Amino acid sequence: MSRRVIPSLLYDLVASGEAILELRRGGALLSGSPAKNTELAAILYNFVVMGEIASRLGEDFLAQHPELPWRQVIDHRNVIAHGYDDVDPEILARTIDEHLPDLVAKAQRILETYGPPPETDQ
Repeated sequence: MSRRVIPSLLYDLVASGEAILELRRGGALLSGSPAKNTELAAILYNFVVMGEIASRLGEDFLAQHPELPWRQVIDHRNVIAHGYDDVDPEILARTIDEHLPDLVAKAQRILETYGPPPETDQ
């Protein structure tokens, strides 16, 4: 993976995490059907994006940055993508409240070592 692509992916990962946190701070309901709850749908979508990004970063990158729970991010994406209707609102809330702020902060620090993403990729 080129160093040019990595900042773009990390930027999107951080932005997706921040979007989830903002929705949570705004009081987004974490239950119900994503088809009827657009805030929940947005949260789930952003988690799927984060997991897809982790997959695209590649094993070498993930191994170089073990401070993030990459496997859990990818697994969370798979659970949501394949079982969105079975997502437990309590687990979702705990994930957002207890783990996501740290994950976003660590991803931001990694992004800073690579520099900003290219202008054309934003």
